[in-house]
Formats: sequence, structure tokens, C-alpha cells
Amino acid sequence: MRVELITTGSELLLGFAVNSHCSYIGRQLAGVGLRLDLQTTVGDDRAGIRTAVAAALGRSEVVIITGGLGPTSDDFTRDVVAELLGRKLVRDDAIAAAIAERFRKRAICMPESVNVQAMVPVGAQVLPNENGTAPGLAIEHEGKLVLLLPGPPRELRPMFEQYVLPVLKQHFGQEPAFACRVLKVVGLAESLVEEKVAPVLADLKHVNLGYCATMGQVEVRVISCLESTADEAEKRIRSVLGEHIFGAGDDRLEEVVVKMLVAARKTIAVAESCTGGLIANRLTNVSGASETFINGVVAYSNESKVRLLGVREETLKTHGAVSEEVAREMAEGVRTRSGTDFGVSTTGIAGPTGGTPEKPVGLVYIGFATPKRTDVRRHMLLFDRETFKFFASQIALDLVRSELLANGGELKQPSLSGEPLSSPVGRAAPSAPIPRRKVLNHELPVHLRPEDAVFFLTICCRPRGTNQVCRPEIASGIFQSIELGQQRGDWWVLLAVLMPDHLHLLISFPPDTDLRKLIANWKKLLARKLQIAWQRDFFEHRVRAEENLREKADYILNNPVRAGLVRRAEDWLYVWMPEQRRGAVRAPRPTDDGHDQID
Repeated sequence: MRVELITTGSELLLGFAVNSHCSYIGRQLAGVGLRLDLQTTVGDDRAGIRTAVAAALGRSEVVIITGGLGPTSDDFTRDVVAELLGRKLVRDDAIAAAIAERFRKRAICMPESVNVQAMVPVGAQVLPNENGTAPGLAIEHEGKLVLLLPGPPRELRPMFEQYVLPVLKQHFGQEPAFACRVLKVVGLAESLVEEKVAPVLADLKHVNLGYCATMGQVEVRVISCLESTADEAEKRIRSVLGEHIFGAGDDRLEEVVVKMLVAARKTIAVAESCTGGLIANRLTNVSGASETFINGVVAYSNESKVRLLGVREETLKTHGAVSEEVAREMAEGVRTRSGTDFGVSTTGIAGPTGGTPEKPVGLVYIGFATPKRTDVRRHMLLFDRETFKFFASQIALDLVRSELLANGGELKQPSLSGEPLSSPVGRAAPSAPIPRRKVLNHELPVHLRPEDAVFFLTICCRPRGTNQVCRPEIASGIFQSIELGQQRGDWWVLLAVLMPDHLHLLISFPPDTDLRKLIANWKKLLARKLQIAWQRDFFEHRVRAEENLREKADYILNNPVRAGLVRRAEDWLYVWMPEQRRGAVRAPRPTDDGHDQID
């Protein structure tokens, strides 16, 4: 089956906008076993768009068209496609009402011209646009599928993942698929990655292997028509690249680092000079970063390094701002003043001016401080200014990841087999002292009554790395206990997600509840009834606002995806919500019907 993409917009051909749709859509299609065969870009020209769409329909089963759905005079993709397919355009009152409501909420006067976006070809399926006013359209035509999508990436991408992929699966779910694996590598050049990978895959047949170097990382791509072959190739690649692999698919290094920091219960603060806040920006772009990121300081001038970070004037005078000594004092200063486990610093010369023979453009020092030691790395990054900053931030984030890995951070994903991750099958992993979780206390938001406060709880098993929770009979017992507490008024659980060696809860309590005593007693009950070994404490964090609550719920629901346990959040079975339980965790109720009290 052929899939074709047509991107429209003169701005793409003139170079005023970057065409990112091909890369994004290609990756999304590969994730469901579909290959993008051809991509064409057409300017804002009716005849050109009509010719491109007609040609695509003559050779492809799926035609995806982006752009030209807006209200302006150069947006006529909808009209051209409707005319070509012989479909009359009719007004959809629901879309018109949604557009009007969006303008009302923004307190903006709505031009009459925007109502053209409510015109829909007869028989088309409307794909809602929750980030803009122009909806997408799915049209079946003579056995072909035509998809019209908005041009702005911030509108197209959520729509593609939420609505387009289900449409494609509905139409072509039974088609033969291919398996695609993308592994993300940091700390190795592309040529070195190939030197390590190519020999171990030499005897594997039906494998298409590719490499792509992007800023600060290398992607290794494996494509095979056989799922088993792709799995074997991935296993071999991981064996030779080891800890240089930080993620897979669309994983970003900052997401991995935040996840590891949260899992290790570590906090971090950053002091940035040459990176200008980029490290802090990348970390705080990750949902859930508030659990671990305490603060960031952009100390660009020498005076600010002294005043905000405690760098000694003598150090600056003797060694200069771009030096190992200053990077060390910046990292130590931000860590101690912020009260965090880790402190990261950057100081360097991004260029193109400011270099000297002793300290040339591209020189950067990156500091990393822990309570026990401080390391400083020296690098030469010979790039333009923006790329220099990104590479420096990438190296800094990888220093954090490496520290966490060296101290027991999770490199491998939790196994659902129940065997320890770090020891041979059948042999228990050695126990280690379990550090006490930090409790992040926050003031109650003014819009919440005390009884309405929502907490994010994480309760971990002992030892970490074994599957004690994600088994049907265990999960069923936990969920029945949650329901019982709900019925008795002990708590109100909004969401519970079980992971192999821990569980997450979004939960609120009645006034004057001793939260820690209640949860401690609940853990004792579950330990006795279900033989779960818990760590002695738990992590609690008060959710501050409704928007943060939605963010937290999304973050929790996607934990199994980030852990590599499933490809989609909705595929994870061990989820409980009020009046909703996934079928695979159902099991007969205990003989005593769960009447143990939690008090």
C-alpha cells in the first residue's frame, strides 16, 4: 500500500518556513507499520494543488495533504479537493459554533471570513482541531483515503496522534506491517556508532539499517518486515552501544533525565552562563519536572556569578570567567544555595567573537556537583552560536544521566517477567540501603479548599527492578482495595497507574486526614494480603492547580510508554479510574470480600 504526502504553501518553497511535516508524519506512520512512499511540496496555486492531488490519487491508496485549510485568500485546499472529488461543500454548524466559542473565550472579535473553515465536503469525517480553528477532514473516495490536515505543526501533530492514526488503523489495520526501531545515542560520533553496530548485524537478513546524526546525538534506525528480526537487531545494538543509548523512538534526553531524577528521588539546580538558560528550559519543558527541578540561574556577567552563586572574585580575577575553577564554583554554589542533590554549570565562549589564543571560540567548561564531589569537563564545540549552546546543554544533561546510571539508575526497563533486572535469571538482586524520599511541601492554592487538595503519590516496591505489582491477581487486589477505601470515604482516587515495581496515585483526602498514617496502614494491608514488599516511605507532592492536575495525569498515564512497556498509553492494562477498570486486571474477589479496615 502506497502512502503519499502533499505539503502546500508557498512559504515552504520560498524558504520562509521549515517543512517539518515529512519527518514527523513519516515517523508516525512507521510506528503503525506504514511507509511514506512519496512527498511533494506545492505552492499556493489552485492548478498546482489540483494536479498534485489528482496524480497522487492515481498511484497511492492514502493521500495526506497539509495546509490551506485556513480563512485567508491563499487557503483553498479544501475547495480544490472537494471540486476534484465531486463533493459539495456544506456548512457544519457544530464546527461554526466551536469556532465562535474559541473567539469568545479569547475575547477577540471574530471576522466573518473564519466561518469558511466550517465548510465540509459531503461525506467527510471531521477531525477536531483542539489547538486551532481549522478542523481536519478524512474523505473516503473510490477505495482511497484522503486526509486534509492544518499546516501549523502545533495543530497538525496533536490531531495526527489523536485522530488520524485511529482512522488509519481502522481502514488499514489488517494490512501487513513492517517493524521499525529507532534508538537514540549520545556521546558517540556517527562513524563510531556505525563501526560498533554494523559488524553485529552483518549476518541478519531482511534488515534495513540507517544512521542519522542530529544535534548532539545519533539515531540508529532498524527496519524489517519481521518483528522478530527487528527485536533481535535491537538486542544486538543495545549490547554493543550499552549506556550510550539513552532512549528510543521520540524520546528526548531531557525527558529521560527528568524521569531518572524522579525515580532516584534526586533534585537538581543549574547555573548557566554561555547556555543562557537552555538547560533549565529543556528540563522544564518536560511534564513532571517540578518534582525534581528546583531552580535555574543565568549568571552571564562576572558580577552575577559572584552575587548569585558565590563565585569568588579572586577566582574570576586569577582564572577568568571561562575556566575550570569558575565552572566548579558555579556548580557548587548553585547546589549548596538551592539545597539540591546535584548542581550543573556551564561557562564558555559561544562566539563568533570573544575568543583568544589561550581561550578560543568554542571552549566550554561544564561543571557537575554532588554532595561528595565536583567534576568539570572541558570541551571544544566548533559550531555556530545556537548549535554550540545546544551541544553544551546536551553534554550537561548526559553528565546527569551518567551519574544516575553509575549510582543505580535504571538503564534497562522494568521486566514483566518478575526477574531482577540486574542479576541472572533466578537469582535475587543484591539489596541496597533505600534512601528516604524527599517530601515536597507546597502551599495550598487559594482556589482549593483543604478537602479538595489533590496529591500525587508514588509508592515503590522493594527491591526496585522486579515485577511485584503488574500481575492480574495482584493488580485486582490493589484496585479492589482502592474501591473499598473510596466507598468508605477514606479517600477519593482520581487515577491509579501500576508499574512493575511501583504505583502512582492522584488522590484527595477528607479534612484532617493523617495522610502518612493512612497510606502507611494501607501499605501494611496490601503487604499482608498480597505479599508486596514496600519501601519504608513514599513520595507525596501536592498538585497546585487544575492545569497541573491534567499535566500530572497525562504524565502518569504515559509512564508505561516512556518505560518501553507498551507503545501507546491506552494499551497499558494496569490503570484504574473511578467507574472504569481495564479488563485484563479483573480477578475473583478475595474470599473475605476485602473487609479489612485501614485504620
